[in-house]
Amino acid sequence: MHNQFKTIGIIGKHSDPRIVDTLSKLVHFLAQANYAVHVDLKCAHLLNIDFVNPCNIKLLGKTCDLIIAVGGDGTFLSAMRAIVDSNTPLLGINLGRLGFLVDISPDEMQLKLKNILDGRFIEENRFLLHAKIIRDGEVIQQEYAVNEVVVHRWVTPSMIEIV
Repeated sequence: MHNQFKTIGIIGKHSDPRIVDTLSKLVHFLAQANYAVHVDLKCAHLLNIDFVNPCNIKLLGKTCDLIIAVGGDGTFLSAMRAIVDSNTPLLGINLGRLGFLVDISPDEMQLKLKNILDGRFIEENRFLLHAKIIRDGEVIQQEYAVNEVVVHRWVTPSMIEIV
């Protein structure tokens, strides 16, 4: 099958001590398969690899054909928010124990990625929720979400009106 991916971006949970080993294996695997690899700035500085292209996280969606989020569901959601303006596919590799959005483990990463990069995958489109908080007719906060939006007051629970 025709390979639709040429440039692959990686966004990782840079604060997780397990990330360096997984990132290193991932970028070497991709480079050996002749993909251009761009890594978000916070993770790129963890790697001592010449062929990695450090990239601002907000630009990855515009410069890459596929984004891989390495972490957990939170990392996947952060990556999704960073690339929301692009139509770039997002794939998750799970460093944690349980992931609802990221279900590829580091142990099966190379096999699963080989299949995906060879075109053997089914794309799953997700709806995005766009939540806005409006006060006095002005948008004071807005976010994108995949699975849920929680609206609450920080200190004490009370009634709020959602329109």
